[in-house]
Amino acid sequence: MGGSFSYSVPTTPGRTYLLRLTLSEVWWGAAGARRFDVRVNGAAVLPGVDPYALAGAKFARTVREVTVVAPAGAGMTVSFVATLDNAILAAMEVSGPRLHHS
Repeated sequence: MGGSFSYSVPTTPGRTYLLRLTLSEVWWGAAGARRFDVRVNGAAVLPGVDPYALAGAKFARTVREVTVVAPAGAGMTVSFVATLDNAILAAMEVSGPRLHHS
């Protein structure tokens, strides 16, 4: 397993946020060389991410969006947990809060 990292994002509990991740493979020249999970407060929201496989080429960009509800407490933790080589991220945007519909 390689390097993992995380970000803490201040949020309003119970509100819905859009997590927009821009991914790009900048090292490997084929799919299957890098893999990681994206987790929000420990729950897998994008398991088994392979940036090359998603984008189809080295240096190509792909965007994945996930809607998450902020938990009670101090904020949201977005983790990139390496399972093969290092986790990688080009950009992360958090939009919100949005109205949560039950």
